[in-house]
Order: sequence, then structure tokens, then C-alpha cells
Amino acid sequence: MAVPDKLTRLTLCRNGLLNSLLETAGAVYTIDQSADLKLVFMARASEIDDTYTEFKTLHNQIIGLIEEEAFDTHDAIRRKAEVAYFRTKATLHKITSSNPDTQDPVKSVVSPKLNKITIPIIAGNYKSWPSFYDLYRSLVHDNDTLSDVAKYQYLVTSLSEEPLHLIKGLPMTDANYSIAFDTLKKRYQNKRHLATLYYNEIQCVTIKQEGSSKAYRLLIDTFSENVEGLKTLGFPVESWDFMLFNILL
Repeated sequence: MAVPDKLTRLTLCRNGLLNSLLETAGAVYTIDQSADLKLVFMARASEIDDTYTEFKTLHNQIIGLIEEEAFDTHDAIRRKAEVAYFRTKATLHKITSSNPDTQDPVKSVVSPKLNKITIPIIAGNYKSWPSFYDLYRSLVHDNDTLSDVAKYQYLVTSLSEEPLHLIKGLPMTDANYSIAFDTLKKRYQNKRHLATLYYNEIQCVTIKQEGSSKAYRLLIDTFSENVEGLKTLGFPVESWDFMLFNILL
């Protein structure tokens, strides 16, 4: 058997880390089933920073080795890892914030000071808004220890391009924070528009290179990612098996 080349080894390691991120994010949906499952989730989530950092390191090495036409495939993997990471962080913060007396060894990890948390910058991508909104709301918007003007500062530093242009004309005051936040919500928290984006990607996904295993993986990943997006929005995708199967075919 031939020794795998560097790109293959890096990809295998990165995929293992991706699976760990996805499994931890999937455990979010079990925390209400029992106290033990909630503790398991919290323990797993306490390690997610290291996992995500290692994932990003390997991913950047891979990007430096691939051909340009393979970028979209690998970037889809990055987006999937990012969603899993921030969903886990937001849920973990919500748990510890709602129960500050939780006696757990991971408490010091999951309740960091706000100024040590990096909030992802959103540049107007509608599909990035849900994960950004959940994390920002948990860490900043619902944080009663922050003044509205401080929240406004965090908000502005988390925006670029179109979202920043939407609110940059509002002076940074306590009174204007709620106006700025509501403006962004009205623009990007649009369930119909987001659902249309998910559905269009399902409809339009194609295989660019017949017979390529990478192309088929990208097809399945894109399809699954957008079906999960519709499911997150509350659409009954479980009853759409026949329609989705035929679209995929």
C-alpha cells in the first residue's frame, strides 16, 4: 500500500476533528433528555476550543496545498465546522448563564469574560446570520452587565460591508443601540428569504466533474447542509422524502 501523501494525511486528520465538532454540536439536542446527558454535553463542549483551533490549523494547511477548483469543496467543510462550533458555544453559554451556581469543572472554561471572546464578523451573508445571531445574543445582547452603548460597540466591531453600512449613520449612544440591532434583525432575520436560499441551493446543486468522488461528496454535503438549514427553520423536511430524493436524483 502506498504511503498517503501530505494532503491526504491532513485531510484525514481534519475530517476526524470535523466529526468531533459535529458530534458535540449534535449533543445539543440531547441536553433536555436527562441531567447526565447535559453533563456529558458540557464536558465535551469544554474541549471544543482546542478542537476547533486544531481544525483551523489543519484546514489552512490544506488550503495551501489544493488546486483552485477544489476550494469550494473545502470551504463547505469549513462552514460546517464553524456552524457546529458556534452552536455549541452559544448553547453552553446559555446553560451556564441561566444557572450560575452550576458546580462543574468546566464552568471556568465556558463562562469567560466577554472581552476574551471573539465574535465572528458578519459581512451580509444571510446564511451566516443565524449562527452569528445566536452567539451574539447569548454573549452580548442578553448580557445584563453591559450598558447599551457597550453592546453597540461590540455590535459594530462584529460587522463589515453591508451590515455595517446599514447602521453606521447612527451615533453610538445607549438609545440608538436597540434601533441598530432591530435594523439588522429586520434585514437578515428573514425566514422566507433564508428558506429560499436553502431551497435554491438544493435545486441548483450540480456535479461539475462526473465520476469524481470529491464532486459527489460535495453534492451530498451541500444537499445535506441546506436540508438541515430548512429543518432548523422549522420546515417539516422529514415529510419531504419523496420530493427531496427526486431532486437529488
